[in-house]
Amino acid sequence: MKRAVHLYEQMCDRDIIRQAIIMASKRKRGRRTVRKVLANIDEYVEKVRTLLVTETFEPTPCSHFTIKDGATKKERDIACPRFYPDQIVHWVIILVCQPFLTRGMYQFCCGSVPGRGAHYGKRYIEKWMERDHKHTKYCLKLDIHKFYPSVKRDAVMLELRKIIKCPKTLALFDKILAAEPGLPIGFYTSQWLANYVLQGLDHYIKEELKIAHYVRYMDDMVLLDSSKRRLHKARKAISKFLADLGLELKGNWQVFPVDARGIDFLGFRFFRDKTILRKNISLRLRRRIKKVSKKEKPGRKDAAAVVSYLGWLKHVNCRAFYMAHVKPYLNIKKLKEAISDESKKYNQAYRLCG
Repeated sequence: MKRAVHLYEQMCDRDIIRQAIIMASKRKRGRRTVRKVLANIDEYVEKVRTLLVTETFEPTPCSHFTIKDGATKKERDIACPRFYPDQIVHWVIILVCQPFLTRGMYQFCCGSVPGRGAHYGKRYIEKWMERDHKHTKYCLKLDIHKFYPSVKRDAVMLELRKIIKCPKTLALFDKILAAEPGLPIGFYTSQWLANYVLQGLDHYIKEELKIAHYVRYMDDMVLLDSSKRRLHKARKAISKFLADLGLELKGNWQVFPVDARGIDFLGFRFFRDKTILRKNISLRLRRRIKKVSKKEKPGRKDAAAVVSYLGWLKHVNCRAFYMAHVKPYLNIKKLKEAISDESKKYNQAYRLCG
């Protein structure tokens, strides 16, 4: 594969930097620091360009906070870099390098890839289970133990050198990777580098291990095949492959017959004849609905949370669930009106504040 050269010169282009500022500011334009940059965008384009041209960009210390992520409420440490210059530089480097990071990307690599979210993976799992009973007889579920904090800087740089020849670009990547241990959640670069580091594993599973059907959502994997023995061998081979990257599988891996129970993946449970919500998601939805239904006038936050949950129901076989637990308690039209009214008030206040 021919390695990319002259990438750094593209990063110094004013149009790329301007685009990076605009993209990095999305959903953050209420913040004072972001408004300051946007109000003087030409000035900050020149400032970022000077940092890049003179190679004097240095990552600034991040703020850290913990969130409880997803339906499982798993605690995750989030590293929040400053908007200027760090987040802007992260966007600059990805805008230029994204075509090379995704050049050999596996077709069913989902998560943090535009157009390839959970519903992308869901569509193909349903298709395989419906049309290929023979090669979806058994399922192997895997997860990498503490993937993001465990990825080694040297391993990432080794992989990047395979596709990038530009020394200045590699040096910039190295500075960003040195700022925090592993691939910090909160860095825009992390999601792209995570998928890129695991590209080799994707091709190994399909081309060397010859697994019939395989989907990866970040560090969660589902392998489907006709042979239980082949899946057990694949699990051992994958464990060895990851060990070479300094990574290891969680001990909760499972091999099971698909017809005996559903595949719990991507927030859904997949069966031959239907797809339903994961149990803890449906339970949280029911609790939220009961909470909101007791309020005379739900606020924007409650209304938005319920409408977001209801979006899941459009993609599953859940009419009985909807009739029993949603329709008797909620007026969807009123919830959407509450969201719309609050959004109009916020936008008006934002315009008045400049």
